[in-house]
Amino acid sequence: MRVHASDRDTAVDLTITGRFELTADADELATHRLVEYNAPAILYGLVRGIVGAVSSLSGRERIDLPSVNLARLIDG
Repeated sequence: MRVHASDRDTAVDLTITGRFELTADADELATHRLVEYNAPAILYGLVRGIVGAVSSLSGRERIDLPSVNLARLIDG
C-alpha cells in the first residue's frame, strides 16, 4: 500500500507491505473478502500511526491522516 499526503509545508510518501495468513477454514469467497477488505484496513491503520508518530517527532505540526472507508473505495 502506498500513501501520499502533502500540504504546502510537508509531504509524506509512505509505502508499506504486510503478510497476512489465514488459519481458519473458509470458503474461497470469504477468504478473498477478508484479504480484500481487512488487509488494507489493517495496513492503513498502521500507516496513520506511523505518520502521526514520525511527524510529531519532526519538530513540525503532527500530521493526522483521515479515517477512510476502504470498503467504499474498494467497491467503487
